[in-house]
Amino acid sequence: MKTLLALCIAVWSWPVMATPPSFQAGVHYQLIEPRPPLTTAAGRVEVIELFWYGCQTCFAIQPELTRWLQQHQAQVSVLRVPALTEPQMLPLAQAYYVAAELGILGRVHERLYNAVHRQQRPLRDMADVARLFAEYGVDARRFNTTLHGRAVGEKIRQARLLGQRLRIRGAPTLIIDGRYRLDASMVGNAREMMAVLDYLVRQAQTPAR
Repeated sequence: MKTLLALCIAVWSWPVMATPPSFQAGVHYQLIEPRPPLTTAAGRVEVIELFWYGCQTCFAIQPELTRWLQQHQAQVSVLRVPALTEPQMLPLAQAYYVAAELGILGRVHERLYNAVHRQQRPLRDMADVARLFAEYGVDARRFNTTLHGRAVGEKIRQARLLGQRLRIRGAPTLIIDGRYRLDASMVGNAREMMAVLDYLVRQAQTPAR
């Protein structure tokens, strides 16, 4: 459990730092080598958010991250992927993909975070998740059929492989343009994380010399 919580910091308590003129590789972010293939359209920067609903830090950064992404939606393409670095992260990763397959992800994404962190509602296994989904009109048979279907299984497999290829240590982790890896251990708070994200997107948009 200690490994799992290494990046899922309960509270960011460091003071807000003034944004430096630039950030340093190996300090504020890591370079990814070799660079994985991108899925985004030309002219836009791909940002992958690797998250876990059970992570307090993932929950804490959501307002800042959502605001930043809305402000930069013309410049970036966002892909959310559940992090799967520990066995206990699997049920909530499955919950994400089941919701996507059922077409209710937009309604339950924030609710899954709130259920865990605001309501202290246990979502430790798929039976707990099924009860929450029932509140959105998803009966047990439909839930289980989707959960055990080929689509969810394949997406879980792909998410696990992506995390391994990118050497993800935990959540939250942001991958920018396939070149930069940014996680919570490298910054002091959500604002600094957004500042580094903003810097890396601008770096990705700068033509190579």
